[in-house]
Amino acid sequence: MIILILYCIIILFIILWFFKIIWTNEIKRKKNENYNLNKNSLHDTQFLILIPVFKEEKIIKDTALYFNSIKADNLDIYYITTDKELSGISNKNFTYEILSDYVDKEHIINYPYKTWDKASQLNYTIKKLLKQYKNKNLYFWIFDADSRPDLWAIKYISNDKIKEPVYQMLSVYNTNYHEIKNLCKANAILQTRWSFYFEFSRLLQNYKKKCWKNLMYLIWHGIFIRWDIIKRELFPENSITEDISYGYKLFLWWIFAKPVPFYYDYCSVPYNIKTNIKQISRRFYWEFELVFQYILRYKNSKILFFQRLFELIIWWYWWITIFIVFFISFFIHSYELLMLVFFWVLLDFISFHTITNILFKDAWKAVKLYLFSIIKNLLDSIPLSFSLVNLVRNYIVWKKKVFNKTAR
Repeated sequence: MIILILYCIIILFIILWFFKIIWTNEIKRKKNENYNLNKNSLHDTQFLILIPVFKEEKIIKDTALYFNSIKADNLDIYYITTDKELSGISNKNFTYEILSDYVDKEHIINYPYKTWDKASQLNYTIKKLLKQYKNKNLYFWIFDADSRPDLWAIKYISNDKIKEPVYQMLSVYNTNYHEIKNLCKANAILQTRWSFYFEFSRLLQNYKKKCWKNLMYLIWHGIFIRWDIIKRELFPENSITEDISYGYKLFLWWIFAKPVPFYYDYCSVPYNIKTNIKQISRRFYWEFELVFQYILRYKNSKILFFQRLFELIIWWYWWITIFIVFFISFFIHSYELLMLVFFWVLLDFISFHTITNILFKDAWKAVKLYLFSIIKNLLDSIPLSFSLVNLVRNYIVWKKKVFNKTAR
């Protein structure tokens, strides 16, 4: 068994080495290309970047300056502010005031209500823009305020021979990596690894096979949606998991997003771990509730949603599970089980090290940050357990729990 494990490790290292060479060469090639994003090269495909913002006064200036640097035909950028900011003590929309100094007012659309959420801002804007733009190859491209996307993705989609209804960019959470502490750095690497090892593989598998095999959601930032799809079904409102719910709907309609390779959405993670855990806890709560709703609603696809429940529990309680299996192997004197745990931990570390080295350029800290990632996973499991308890309690007393936006 030990020899088999050693062979597997050697094969894995060869695969990762080969993958790194391809990745590095592609990045070098991409940087050396001189794209001319004019109307002819875009094949008359129209892109509308939508950036919904709420209480983003700390970073909105940098966001505006970044997107202002983009010059391309057939690309328009719209910022969506909201009157919800007026509900504060100051009764001022600071995000709108800062934006108006750097962006033409015709490219700032204000959502004139003090209720609801990001999906409401987007739906309000999309309905307005659909009356203005009549291009049959119109795509809405959605980002968050902290997004710093690689705009060459436009070239990739424009040159795609068969225009897909939905495209999804992967996320790399490294824009504030050198400004945060080790626990938050470990979190940034974990989120990026999830994006590449889970989300990318799941999206690609579904896209290629075009079948109900692996339930998959979508991610707000970095998503391209063709106008006819969004016109048919706007984003679900009054939830913080609109992208997950929308992704499930498209999946059940046999619409599978195509992942965009080599062009990523670079974004940030929270500056303190408390804020991050709050975000994870509320998202975990809402997705669990959402999956239960879909199990009850779509009886023919129950197995897919039960599979998703299992994935959620295993992912968030991964290290608790590892420690339990580790102690059981000692208790029953099963060295085969112990070696299996060791092998899986080694694979886990190799994948963590690969992401740390290639995308974060911090390989020498990989061991230290990996230990922090274990602590992070254990910390996450505490509020997630409370979220599960709250979910059951709220279903019993029929009381909806409300989560507010967490600060950056």
